[in-house]
Amino acid sequence: MRFLKPLNHLQAASQAYDNKLMDPVLLYTTVIRNLGYFGYLSLDSITWFKMMGIVDSKKFTTVPTWASRFWLLGLIAGVINSVRTYKINNAKLEQADEKTDVDAINSKIYSAKRKFIWDLLDMFIALNSLNYLHFTEGDVGLAGTITSIMGLKDLWKATKV
Repeated sequence: MRFLKPLNHLQAASQAYDNKLMDPVLLYTTVIRNLGYFGYLSLDSITWFKMMGIVDSKKFTTVPTWASRFWLLGLIAGVINSVRTYKINNAKLEQADEKTDVDAINSKIYSAKRKFIWDLLDMFIALNSLNYLHFTEGDVGLAGTITSIMGLKDLWKATKV
């Protein structure tokens, strides 16, 4: 299943690109984010094959670096997307009247803030793996633990009946 995940992001990029009604910033950041994740997950599969000994470990030595670069590209697009989503929904909230579903707008604002924090934590990890930052493994591990807990919380929320 891990190896089919890049295809989901390729499909999401294609669907977003076809949506001409979407805000242009949201459209392009969604496409770039999903293409970045597609590249990251595709190259990560090669890294996994190398770790399993299926592919010679001496081949494709730059694959992990390129995987992190694609991941970082997707994360940067995600941060921009979150900021834009926050701004759009905050403007809607300011113009809300009694007919407006304020709870739905507040939910979108919360989701944008949460995704922003999540992407920043992942950017911290990616920047360290690319040696742009030089924090300890403990610091990187803490950021990874926090994002993993956020992911588990989302997974748990999605499985509740």
